[in-house]
Amino acid sequence: TEKFIKGAKGFTGDLSQINVDLGMWHDVSAPTNVEGYLYVRCDKGNPGSLYTSIEVNPREHILKAADGIVVDNLCFKYGGAHGISAGNINGLTVQNCEFGWIGGSWFRTDTFSRYGNAVEVYGGCDGYVVDNCYIYQVYDAGVTHQYTEGGNIDIEMKNIKYTNNVITDTVYTVEYFIHKPDAGKVHRMVNVDISGNLFMRSGYGWGADPSRSAHIKGWNTYNEAENFTISNNIFCLSKANMMMVGAQVTAWEPKMTGNTYIQNFDSQFGNIGANSIKFIGTLPEYLKSAGDGEAKVYFLPALEN
Repeated sequence: TEKFIKGAKGFTGDLSQINVDLGMWHDVSAPTNVEGYLYVRCDKGNPGSLYTSIEVNPREHILKAADGIVVDNLCFKYGGAHGISAGNINGLTVQNCEFGWIGGSWFRTDTFSRYGNAVEVYGGCDGYVVDNCYIYQVYDAGVTHQYTEGGNIDIEMKNIKYTNNVITDTVYTVEYFIHKPDAGKVHRMVNVDISGNLFMRSGYGWGADPSRSAHIKGWNTYNEAENFTISNNIFCLSKANMMMVGAQVTAWEPKMTGNTYIQNFDSQFGNIGANSIKFIGTLPEYLKSAGDGEAKVYFLPALEN
């Protein structure tokens, strides 16, 4: 379906403006129902008669993680928020799992923020591992560690590993950021390893936002980091940038080594640090100067879908 949002793209809440078959609108302001009403246009008749199965992702996390757990060999699907969600946490391992069709709800009803990641830690952590998972068709990020609010506390994100995963058809394959703390406090990432992964088709999935997609989305924010490496991954196709990797201080930037990049010749690469570059024939020399001298670069013709 296509979701209509009141206040976005000229939609006012008038049902006649839902101009595509299976277009939908969730009216959260309906006064007689605390959850509001879900309207779906169906040109072929009553959807209850046409379809044997109708599924709607609720705005709920499928699993809220706690300290010291291992999530192994489970399949997570059809959650409107995150697949696995955690705040400040110590010891979270997610391995051998499948995540599909995750996210798509509002973050808040007064904003249009993207919402829905396969695995998210928001806040500090010590020991956060996502290994050997298959993640696909996620509205926002495949895996992420992030923190924006509350600058007057110490936040450390330590011993993070995203390894040996296949992640495809998300908007951001890996998203990370940590904002600047208040004076006297520390916000930083320590020992982050993103390696041995196959990352494909950023911005091509059901939640596509072609102008924002990236395989590594660091947002070029504060991002203080120590021993942060991105190595021996395959990055294949993005509708926008392959990389958005930056930090306020050059020494905090991730070290890129031995990665393989596959992209359309006339598409953007993005940036490592302060420099940005189009994805053109001089990219290998650029990557060498940026520290990834062992990188391999391949070009593909443009894809329609």
